[in-house]
Amino acid sequence: MAKIAATVGTQRSPGVLGVTPVGPLQKRPEALLLEREDALATLNAAIAAAAQGQGCCVLVAGEAGIGKSAVVDRFARQHDAQVRTLVARCDAMFTPRPLGPLVDLAERLPPSLGQALHAGQTYNGLFPAFLDWLRQTTTLLVFEDLHWADAATLDLVRYVGRRLDGVGAALVLMYRDDELALAHPLRQVLGSLPGASTHRIMLAPLSEDAVTRMAGHAWPSPQDLYRVTGGNPFFVTEVLAGDGSGVPLSVRDAVLARLGGIDAGRSRTGTTGERGAPSDRA
Repeated sequence: MAKIAATVGTQRSPGVLGVTPVGPLQKRPEALLLEREDALATLNAAIAAAAQGQGCCVLVAGEAGIGKSAVVDRFARQHDAQVRTLVARCDAMFTPRPLGPLVDLAERLPPSLGQALHAGQTYNGLFPAFLDWLRQTTTLLVFEDLHWADAATLDLVRYVGRRLDGVGAALVLMYRDDELALAHPLRQVLGSLPGASTHRIMLAPLSEDAVTRMAGHAWPSPQDLYRVTGGNPFFVTEVLAGDGSGVPLSVRDAVLARLGGIDAGRSRTGTTGERGAPSDRA
């Protein structure tokens, strides 16, 4: 992030790295998923266990743009025909909606659950009913950007995550671990999940070899591309998809939004900010 942030403030032209790209730049390599085999293996093992009635949680953590969504999306597409898949997305709202991610899924819930959702009786109505519904068929339940979740959603995650024994569900929780202050409520939720049925995936930046494979022959110096992007898949993808005239606007906006959110969070709490950056879709 620091390398890209410095580049945002000191763009050189032509080319993001001070050189002109060689030939036409390749299209966004969105289908290219490198160095994520271990993560996919962990997710595949989790859904296999869920199919046998051994529910579990999978925590997928990493910085913005590291590829959490890309990995989970690839995994979900592979199993979409065999299991019920639900993806609940949390938003960085200044006024969070109670159970907002579940409200977005209301059309896919049975009428009784929809009524319980709007009744507001979480512990005595919605939460037990939702858990019973998960027992009916093998389910992949994904929560994206859980670091932005409202308190009621975190309560639901804690409730379900601690009661997956005998439930055919894999609960995949995606979040930015580098944006969690020590007192962030998500840390308390994650710490309360049963260790025996909770698996952790920490996504690391791509290696220089992986960045070189993504660049192919479209970039004259993959080493410089790796140096500037730090191996962040989103940054690499956006730079390769750009016209070479400078830092792509998508990268600039992502960096500035995140830095702005961190500064605002520090000014309010004295710790790392928790809101303000765009969703991780790399």
